[in-house]
Amino acid sequence: MISPLSSPTLFLWAAGANTGDPTIDATTTGDKANILVPFKCEVIRAFVLLNAAPGDAGVVKFDKRPTYASDTGRGDGDVGVINLLTTHTAGKFIYKEIPVAGTGHVILVEGDEVIVEVTDASAAVTEARAGLLVREVPEVPGNNSDMVATT
Repeated sequence: MISPLSSPTLFLWAAGANTGDPTIDATTTGDKANILVPFKCEVIRAFVLLNAAPGDAGVVKFDKRPTYASDTGRGDGDVGVINLLTTHTAGKFIYKEIPVAGTGHVILVEGDEVIVEVTDASAAVTEARAGLLVREVPEVPGNNSDMVATT
């Protein structure tokens, strides 16, 4: 684990892949938004900010996509999973600490993408926000094979 004193803690917010719209409609299933990773980081927390109380239980997964815009090698909730419960209320920040006990730390690098996917729809949650709290892992670009300098 990286010392909390060694690097800043930052939010990475989700945005719609084609629209840039940051809202997540959890009333239907499917891919809802993308989180682009601009620097090497360790995931601390996944979260969903609710606009309404869930009318029924739902599931929001955060899937790591190692290559931007390609589902080759895509994970399934491997960054985090949020279970929406009917006891949650509007305006609440529903979160999951990462890593979950017994699992390893999740490290993302430049060029990775995290897909926010609703796999179990939840009535009433039409405009939630999703994102990750991460800790930057200081690294020089030359040490990352996913970064390519240009002239």
